[in-house]
Amino acid sequence: MSQEVIAAFIALGGVVFSVIASAYISLRQTNTELQKLKSEIAQTYTDKLLEERLKFYPDGYYLLTSFAKKIWKESISIEDLMEFDSQVNSWNSKYGILFSGNTNIVAYKFYRMMDELVDKTEDEVREMFMLNENKANLVRSISELELALKSDIGIYIADNKYGKEEFRSYQELTQAVTNRRMKKY
Repeated sequence: MSQEVIAAFIALGGVVFSVIASAYISLRQTNTELQKLKSEIAQTYTDKLLEERLKFYPDGYYLLTSFAKKIWKESISIEDLMEFDSQVNSWNSKYGILFSGNTNIVAYKFYRMMDELVDKTEDEVREMFMLNENKANLVRSISELELALKSDIGIYIADNKYGKEEFRSYQELTQAVTNRRMKKY
């Protein structure tokens, strides 16, 4: 082969290498930009979801916490339970779509329990809530849903006599509190 043909093949090899390298770099840049775009979309979605939760969760939290306080201060009638059930179900129908998977599970258990309660007679309800243990069980169920709502909006820091502690979820927080109480006894 002549020197000119060899030089042409070398030049062609350089051009082919340059095209392949350029295509590889371009593909990597495109993938990097695509990942950035996906990340931005996910962040925007998360921000919007949190914004909506912050708008509507306080109303649900208010319903729950108000009724929990009422349980300890007043006698509860079947009408009270039915009204509360109706209000919470109405709120859930409007805003339950904003629930995380965990909150949805907690809410489902809560609503099943409420369904059982509102099926009772006035006498059964009165007798049931004469026992503090039954009041505590209902309040505990309400608290679990309250905590799930708080968890959805990222409230994980607890300030207590042990100092500030961070928790990944309110389940962790309640477990820590329960463990401390158990150590006392």
